[in-house]
Amino acid sequence: MISIISIFMIILIISPSLPLYIQYRGPQKQTSSLSSSLPTVTLPRGSVSRDIFTGVTNLVFSKTLNHPFPPPPPHSLVRLLVPGSGTEPPQDLGIGVYNKNSTYALRILFDGRDPSYVRSLDGDKDDDDDEDELMGRILSSTLSRCVSTRHALGLPSHDTTCYRLSNGDGDLLSGLSVDVYGPKAVVMVQAGWGIRWRKEIERAIKEEGEGVEEVIFRYGWDRLRQDGEDVEAVKEGVREEGGMDR
Repeated sequence: MISIISIFMIILIISPSLPLYIQYRGPQKQTSSLSSSLPTVTLPRGSVSRDIFTGVTNLVFSKTLNHPFPPPPPHSLVRLLVPGSGTEPPQDLGIGVYNKNSTYALRILFDGRDPSYVRSLDGDKDDDDDEDELMGRILSSTLSRCVSTRHALGLPSHDTTCYRLSNGDGDLLSGLSVDVYGPKAVVMVQAGWGIRWRKEIERAIKEEGEGVEEVIFRYGWDRLRQDGEDVEAVKEGVREEGGMDR
Protein backbone atom coordinates (compact mmCIF):
# COMPACT_ATOMS: atom_id res chain seq x y z
CA MET A 1 0.00 0.00 0.00
CA ILE A 2 1.32 3.43 -0.94
CA SER A 3 1.61 5.71 2.06
CA ILE A 4 0.40 9.31 2.14
CA ILE A 5 4.01 10.47 2.30
CA SER A 6 4.85 8.49 -0.85
CA ILE A 7 1.91 10.05 -2.70
CA PHE A 8 3.00 13.50 -1.63
CA MET A 9 6.57 12.86 -2.84
CA ILE A 10 5.27 11.66 -6.23
CA ILE A 11 3.17 14.82 -6.62
CA LEU A 12 6.14 16.97 -5.63
CA ILE A 13 8.29 15.36 -8.34
CA ILE A 14 5.77 15.57 -11.18
CA SER A 15 4.45 19.04 -10.34
CA PRO A 16 7.16 21.73 -10.57
CA SER A 17 4.63 24.42 -9.70
CA LEU A 18 3.85 22.96 -6.29
CA PRO A 19 6.80 24.55 -4.44
CA LEU A 20 5.38 27.95 -5.36
CA TYR A 21 2.22 27.17 -3.42
CA ILE A 22 4.26 25.97 -0.47
CA GLN A 23 6.18 29.25 -0.38
CA TYR A 24 3.18 31.43 -1.21
CA ARG A 25 1.22 32.62 1.81
CA GLY A 26 -2.22 33.00 0.33
CA PRO A 27 -4.01 35.52 -1.88
CA GLN A 28 -3.03 39.12 -1.31
CA LYS A 29 -5.29 42.01 -0.42
CA GLN A 30 -5.48 44.82 -2.93
CA THR A 31 -2.87 47.44 -2.09
CA SER A 32 -4.92 50.44 -3.22
CA SER A 33 -7.53 51.41 -5.74
CA LEU A 34 -4.80 52.95 -7.88
CA SER A 35 -2.68 49.79 -7.98
CA SER A 36 -5.66 47.89 -9.40
CA SER A 37 -5.75 50.30 -12.36
CA LEU A 38 -2.05 49.90 -13.18
CA PRO A 39 -0.97 47.97 -16.29
CA THR A 40 -0.07 44.36 -15.51
CA VAL A 41 2.77 42.14 -16.65
CA THR A 42 2.77 38.41 -16.04
CA LEU A 43 5.56 36.04 -15.19
CA PRO A 44 5.40 32.38 -16.21
CA ARG A 45 5.53 29.95 -13.34
CA GLY A 46 9.06 28.58 -13.05
CA SER A 47 12.50 29.13 -11.55
CA VAL A 48 12.41 32.93 -11.85
CA SER A 49 9.03 32.99 -10.13
CA ARG A 50 10.49 30.88 -7.37
CA ASP A 51 13.44 33.25 -6.95
CA ILE A 52 11.13 36.23 -6.55
CA PHE A 53 8.90 34.34 -4.13
CA THR A 54 11.89 33.61 -1.88
CA GLY A 55 13.34 37.11 -2.13
CA VAL A 56 16.38 36.00 -4.16
CA THR A 57 15.92 38.74 -6.76
CA ASN A 58 13.82 41.78 -7.49
CA LEU A 59 14.97 42.04 -11.10
CA VAL A 60 13.14 40.36 -13.97
CA PHE A 61 14.79 39.83 -17.35
CA SER A 62 12.91 40.96 -20.44
CA LYS A 63 12.90 37.52 -22.04
CA THR A 64 11.18 35.93 -19.03
CA LEU A 65 8.19 38.31 -18.98
CA ASN A 66 4.93 38.13 -20.86
CA HIS A 67 4.89 41.72 -22.07
CA PRO A 68 1.67 43.73 -22.36
CA PHE A 69 0.57 45.07 -25.74
CA PRO A 70 0.79 47.88 -26.36
CA PRO A 71 3.63 48.27 -23.83
CA PRO A 72 3.34 51.09 -21.29
CA PRO A 73 5.83 53.97 -21.55
CA PRO A 74 9.32 53.28 -20.16
CA HIS A 75 9.58 53.45 -16.36
CA SER A 76 5.83 53.26 -15.82
CA LEU A 77 4.54 51.57 -12.69
CA VAL A 78 3.06 48.13 -13.36
CA ARG A 79 1.74 45.21 -11.31
CA LEU A 80 3.50 41.86 -11.53
CA LEU A 81 1.30 38.77 -11.54
CA VAL A 82 1.92 35.05 -11.72
CA PRO A 83 -1.03 33.19 -13.26
CA GLY A 84 -2.86 30.86 -10.92
CA SER A 85 -3.26 27.15 -11.55
CA GLY A 86 -6.74 25.87 -12.37
CA THR A 87 -9.26 27.80 -10.30
CA GLU A 88 -6.59 29.57 -8.23
CA PRO A 89 -6.50 33.38 -8.63
CA PRO A 90 -3.40 35.11 -10.02
CA GLN A 91 -0.68 35.71 -7.45
CA ASP A 92 0.18 39.37 -6.95
CA LEU A 93 3.93 39.83 -6.42
CA GLY A 94 3.80 43.60 -6.15
CA ILE A 95 4.56 46.74 -8.11
CA GLY A 96 7.62 47.71 -10.12
CA VAL A 97 8.93 49.97 -12.86
CA TYR A 98 8.71 48.60 -16.39
CA ASN A 99 11.14 49.25 -19.23
CA LYS A 100 10.85 47.16 -22.38
CA ASN A 101 14.10 48.68 -23.70
CA SER A 102 16.20 47.31 -20.86
CA THR A 103 17.69 43.89 -20.21
CA TYR A 104 15.93 44.19 -16.87
CA ALA A 105 12.39 44.80 -18.07
CA LEU A 106 11.04 45.00 -14.53
CA ARG A 107 12.54 46.26 -11.29
CA ILE A 108 10.32 45.42 -8.33
CA LEU A 109 9.97 48.32 -5.87
CA PHE A 110 7.10 47.07 -3.75
CA ASP A 111 6.64 43.57 -2.32
CA GLY A 112 2.92 42.88 -2.50
CA ARG A 113 3.19 40.08 0.06
CA ASP A 114 4.34 42.35 2.88
CA PRO A 115 1.39 43.53 5.03
CA SER A 116 3.30 46.54 6.33
CA TYR A 117 3.81 47.76 2.78
CA VAL A 118 0.12 47.25 2.05
CA ARG A 119 -0.76 49.43 5.04
CA SER A 120 1.74 52.10 4.04
CA LEU A 121 0.22 52.36 0.58
CA ASP A 122 -3.35 52.81 1.80
CA GLY A 123 -3.76 56.49 1.02
CA ASP A 124 -6.79 58.70 1.41
CA LYS A 125 -6.11 60.98 -1.53
CA ASP A 126 -9.04 62.13 -3.62
CA ASP A 127 -7.19 61.44 -6.87
CA ASP A 128 -6.80 57.68 -7.17
CA ASP A 129 -5.52 57.94 -10.75
CA ASP A 130 -2.29 59.78 -9.89
CA GLU A 131 0.66 57.53 -10.69
CA ASP A 132 3.06 60.15 -9.31
CA GLU A 133 1.28 60.07 -5.97
CA LEU A 134 1.56 56.29 -5.75
CA MET A 135 5.27 56.38 -6.60
CA GLY A 136 5.73 59.00 -3.90
CA ARG A 137 4.10 56.71 -1.34
CA ILE A 138 6.22 53.75 -2.42
CA LEU A 139 9.43 55.79 -2.16
CA SER A 140 8.48 57.31 1.18
CA SER A 141 7.62 53.90 2.61
CA THR A 142 10.86 52.33 1.39
CA LEU A 143 13.08 55.20 2.53
CA SER A 144 11.36 55.24 5.91
CA ARG A 145 12.38 51.60 6.28
CA CYS A 146 15.91 52.48 5.23
CA VAL A 147 16.08 55.13 7.95
CA SER A 148 14.81 52.65 10.57
CA THR A 149 17.40 50.07 9.48
CA ARG A 150 20.24 52.60 9.76
CA HIS A 151 18.98 53.64 13.21
CA ALA A 152 19.30 50.01 14.26
CA LEU A 153 22.93 50.19 13.13
CA GLY A 154 23.52 53.35 15.12
CA LEU A 155 23.53 55.72 12.14
CA PRO A 156 23.77 58.63 12.15
CA SER A 157 25.67 59.07 15.41
CA HIS A 158 27.73 61.56 17.37
CA ASP A 159 30.80 60.15 15.62
CA THR A 160 29.56 60.39 12.03
CA THR A 161 26.76 61.82 9.97
CA CYS A 162 28.04 60.13 6.81
CA TYR A 163 26.43 56.84 5.87
CA ARG A 164 24.66 54.95 3.07
CA LEU A 165 20.92 55.44 3.38
CA SER A 166 19.96 53.13 0.51
CA ASN A 167 22.00 50.37 -1.07
CA GLY A 168 20.05 49.78 -4.28
CA ASP A 169 18.62 46.29 -4.73
CA GLY A 170 19.21 45.42 -1.09
CA ASP A 171 16.73 48.13 -0.09
CA LEU A 172 14.21 47.55 -2.93
CA LEU A 173 15.50 50.58 -4.82
CA SER A 174 17.15 48.82 -7.75
CA GLY A 175 19.62 51.00 -9.63
CA LEU A 176 19.56 53.72 -6.99
CA SER A 177 21.97 54.28 -4.10
CA VAL A 178 21.78 57.16 -1.63
CA ASP A 179 24.69 58.38 0.52
CA VAL A 180 24.12 60.96 3.24
CA TYR A 181 26.77 63.50 4.23
CA GLY A 182 25.23 65.56 6.98
CA PRO A 183 22.61 67.87 5.41
CA LYS A 184 23.35 66.64 1.88
CA ALA A 185 22.37 63.41 0.14
CA VAL A 186 24.09 62.15 -3.00
CA VAL A 187 22.04 59.88 -5.26
CA MET A 188 23.81 57.61 -7.75
CA VAL A 189 21.39 56.85 -10.58
CA GLN A 190 22.22 53.71 -12.57
CA ALA A 191 18.75 52.89 -13.92
CA GLY A 192 16.48 54.92 -16.15
CA TRP A 193 13.58 55.04 -13.70
CA GLY A 194 15.76 57.22 -11.45
CA ILE A 195 15.67 59.88 -14.16
CA ARG A 196 11.95 59.58 -14.88
CA TRP A 197 11.06 59.80 -11.18
CA ARG A 198 13.77 62.23 -10.09
CA LYS A 199 11.42 64.79 -8.52
CA GLU A 200 9.60 62.15 -6.47
CA ILE A 201 12.93 60.67 -5.36
CA GLU A 202 14.23 64.04 -4.24
CA ARG A 203 11.02 64.85 -2.38
CA ALA A 204 10.95 61.51 -0.57
CA ILE A 205 14.60 61.78 0.50
CA LYS A 206 14.03 65.24 1.93
CA GLU A 207 10.88 64.10 3.73
CA GLU A 208 12.26 60.84 5.16
CA GLY A 209 15.99 61.51 5.42
CA GLU A 210 16.56 63.12 8.80
CA GLY A 211 18.21 66.51 8.42
CA VAL A 212 18.66 66.22 4.63
CA GLU A 213 18.26 69.64 3.05
CA GLU A 214 19.87 69.17 -0.36
CA VAL A 215 19.83 66.25 -2.81
CA ILE A 216 22.57 65.95 -5.44
CA PHE A 217 22.24 63.55 -8.35
CA ARG A 218 25.10 61.68 -10.01
CA TYR A 219 24.74 59.38 -13.00
CA GLY A 220 26.35 56.10 -14.01
CA TRP A 221 26.34 56.66 -17.75
CA ASP A 222 27.52 53.19 -18.75
CA ARG A 223 24.82 51.52 -16.65
CA LEU A 224 22.19 53.90 -18.00
CA ARG A 225 23.24 53.04 -21.54
CA GLN A 226 22.86 49.35 -20.70
CA ASP A 227 19.41 50.17 -19.36
CA GLY A 228 18.35 51.39 -22.78
CA GLU A 229 18.71 55.13 -22.16
CA ASP A 230 19.78 57.65 -24.78
CA VAL A 231 22.68 58.94 -22.72
CA GLU A 232 23.33 62.06 -24.79
CA ALA A 233 19.68 63.09 -24.52
CA VAL A 234 19.76 62.47 -20.77
CA LYS A 235 22.91 64.57 -20.40
CA GLU A 236 21.29 67.41 -22.32
CA GLY A 237 18.23 67.23 -20.09
CA VAL A 238 20.38 67.27 -16.98
CA ARG A 239 22.23 70.36 -18.21
CA GLU A 240 18.95 72.16 -18.91
CA GLU A 241 17.71 71.40 -15.42
CA GLY A 242 20.98 72.56 -13.87
CA GLY A 243 21.66 69.11 -12.47
CA MET A 244 25.00 67.43 -11.88
CA ASP A 245 26.21 66.21 -15.28
CA ARG A 246 28.72 63.59 -14.06
